Amino acid sequence: MYFASNRPGGEGGFDIYRTTREDGRWAHHVNIGSIINTEGDEDAPFLTRDGMLLFFSSNGHESVGNMDILYSEINEKGGWKEPINIGVPINTTNDDLFYVYFKEIKSGFLSCDRAEGFGK
Repeated sequence: MYFASNRPGGEGGFDIYRTTREDGRWAHHVNIGSIINTEGDEDAPFLTRDGMLLFFSSNGHESVGNMDILYSEINEKGGWKEPINIGVPINTTNDDLFYVYFKEIKSGFLSCDRAEGFGK
């Protein structure tokens, strides 16, 4: 399981952590590191079913606006590659968060702050 937290000892504001379930209990959480986590905020992690892509929102990486959606591929050692901003038109100058991607149908959903929406 991947989750975001602003617990002490992270890289910045909110960081992304992972944990596994062992014998019916959650194991100790692990910060996934400075390739993903910055001095800013990283939030809303989503791992694809195959475990190969991690999508997340960040205001600490190069961005189009405030919170942008980025993704990272798992590398051959089980760590994460340098994140890539998914860019415009998905990212805007507003907040773009909680991206969920379905590789099988090449579609996704997100939560965003846009004028044409139904509120914040």
